[in-house]
Amino acid sequence: MPKSLISTLAVALLALLGFAYVALSGAPEIGDFDYTRFTAEGSNTAPVRIAVIEDLRCPSCRRNHLDVLSKILPKYTPSGQAAVYYVPYPVTRSDSMALSVKALSYARFHKRPFSEISVALYKADSTRLSLDEAEALLAREFGPIPADARAALDEASQQQLREQNRYLSSVGIVSTPTVIVNGAVLQGPKAEVLAEHIEKALDRSRHGG
Repeated sequence: MPKSLISTLAVALLALLGFAYVALSGAPEIGDFDYTRFTAEGSNTAPVRIAVIEDLRCPSCRRNHLDVLSKILPKYTPSGQAAVYYVPYPVTRSDSMALSVKALSYARFHKRPFSEISVALYKADSTRLSLDEAEALLAREFGPIPADARAALDEASQQQLREQNRYLSSVGIVSTPTVIVNGAVLQGPKAEVLAEHIEKALDRSRHGG
């Protein structure tokens, strides 16, 4: 049998095994996902840690955030059951990075949770806003950033995003929206699927799992 055919069959077999694993476990896992690289909204000691990886230019991220996350996550965060890490991951469009830098700089300057900035943009449909329109919206909602502070803020935001992008890419995150619940990787989960994984993670923490 030719070596090229053997290689092709081996790759196909590995792919099938991967699909089988996902089907059996419910979700692939990143067991050592490093949540400490990101800023928590909620208690750092919460038994469930949830990374929400989004691109503000991504229509699916917008729908997932407004229709799923905004309904499910508030049931767990105020009680200290879950900490949520909102992670901008600008990979969808050529101007995704510029919009994420803008949003992160507003969060930094006004000391607001990144989720507040992203929700304001999502509600205004950040997938369609120009960068100037996004700037005007954020200035109106949260107050403008002084010109003399902007360059340093944007530089720090760009550096943070580059580091986050490198890390997410290194652990195999290639698309948005992705939600990681105690290491379990969910791609744009429906509300019931997300709630099920959070409840399972809480149950495991109660029983020392």
